[in-house]
Amino acid sequence: MLDGSAAAGIPEDGGGYRGLSTMGAGDFFGEIAALTGSPRTADVVADADSVVLEVPAAALRATMVVPEIQRLVFSTLTSRLLRTESADLPRLAGVDQESLRDLRTPRPAVEALPRSYSGDGGASTS
Repeated sequence: MLDGSAAAGIPEDGGGYRGLSTMGAGDFFGEIAALTGSPRTADVVADADSVVLEVPAAALRATMVVPEIQRLVFSTLTSRLLRTESADLPRLAGVDQESLRDLRTPRPAVEALPRSYSGDGGASTS
């Protein structure tokens, strides 16, 4: 999230909703599903006007070779998984050891911008 605020939660039996966390600028979400390919573990809803940056799963995976990013993502992922109750664990069955090992496998570097990007407001020269 670049700006604004949001809340994450999971539906409960009977139509209720259990809040898990609130987020603001600098926070991120969706990393568990993006990195493992498993279903989302929570729903995130903006509770104020917000600006978010969408990072494609492949790009997130590519950044996992940077130790600082890997530590940040894994510590957040671990914290979020610990907040879930035992009843939620079947929904997380897709997060297996092979998937977690795969996240530690270095990926080829990816370009942040197209080669034709000139830095002049999006115009390119070819």
